[in-house]
Amino acid sequence: MLVVLLGFVALGTEVGVLLMTSRQMQSASDSAALAAAVARNKGYPIAFADEARAVARAAGYVDGEADATVAVNNPPLEGAYAGDENAIEVVITQLQHLVLVPLFYGGPWTLKTRAVATATGGSSVCVLALETSANEPLYAHNGGQLLIEGCGVGSNSSSNRAIRASGSGRITAASLTTVGNYYTSGGGTINISGPIEVHATATADPYLDRVVPTPGSCRTVPPMPFDGELPQGTYCAGINITNGSNVTMNGLYILRTGNFVVQGGSTLSGTASIVLTGTGSGTNTGVVTITGGAVINLTALSTGATAGMIFFQDRRARTTGTNNFYGGTTSTLTGALYFPRQTVNFSNGGSTTTACTEIIARSILIGGGSTVNIDCSGGGTPISGGTPRLVE
Repeated sequence: MLVVLLGFVALGTEVGVLLMTSRQMQSASDSAALAAAVARNKGYPIAFADEARAVARAAGYVDGEADATVAVNNPPLEGAYAGDENAIEVVITQLQHLVLVPLFYGGPWTLKTRAVATATGGSSVCVLALETSANEPLYAHNGGQLLIEGCGVGSNSSSNRAIRASGSGRITAASLTTVGNYYTSGGGTINISGPIEVHATATADPYLDRVVPTPGSCRTVPPMPFDGELPQGTYCAGINITNGSNVTMNGLYILRTGNFVVQGGSTLSGTASIVLTGTGSGTNTGVVTITGGAVINLTALSTGATAGMIFFQDRRARTTGTNNFYGGTTSTLTGALYFPRQTVNFSNGGSTTTACTEIIARSILIGGGSTVNIDCSGGGTPISGGTPRLVE
């Protein structure tokens, strides 16, 4: 009788150990999945699996050691988020070396735990203000309209007015994410059809790893008016397209100091990336001004250091600069507008239409009756944003 009692005590002990080990493994799976989601959200799309395995290792579970496996799947292979590219699944299994439980179970006992975390918290953004503290870095005012289909808006400012609409300004989007909060006044409206995340983690700059191409020998801009193709290359005193010119740009254009200007009823078209950089400390980096009834139809290059980017401004540019799209301008842009240190201003009745692309700047202002249309309803590559969280 005593032997039987001791046997049940031993069996109970093994079951207790199994329960404790299962909880530890589940905690490791949860932590690993969430760490991977945070890494992916911060702009490390390749290293997130390494981050998950490192967290699991710290908890004592190393893939291929001590009869353990650590699988990191993106997208998940099962569950409600199977096939979701924004979700990461971590599965930990380990063979348990027991004495009594296998006698009742009829074979080896393997524990398995699983966790799924989303990298975006359900949000993705096409328009992102990188400013971290100031009021209204994303602001629609005086009849300005930011109209987005299929993705959202984001602001990394901690201000309670990180995203604002006033004076009949309107922001319409599928989602909103901000480190701070959003605010409307004076007839402004913010209409969000999907998730709204306030006091969220900052959205990673998707172009942070891009390096400004090295300038070459200086070219000279032909006298204006000019009709024809402007040769690609480096221009050391800016590019000014004026006086009703009809210009085509194809390739990579690097402005080493000087501004990029299109005005005076001019037309610009082509497939190009335009890089604005400077000399020395880079504070003499130029700005973009498109005005005076100009008509713009540009598509970004698809390969190379500037792939996907129409405008790429040096991160060393002075913070006081403003890049203006205004004055009756009609722009069709297929590619990112990237001004990480400066303001982008759409005003005075300009109209800008883009496919599913990004506008990323320190601050983004839409006013004076201007309209910015972005359409991601048919798919595209918006920026991952929002707060990573466990979902399974």
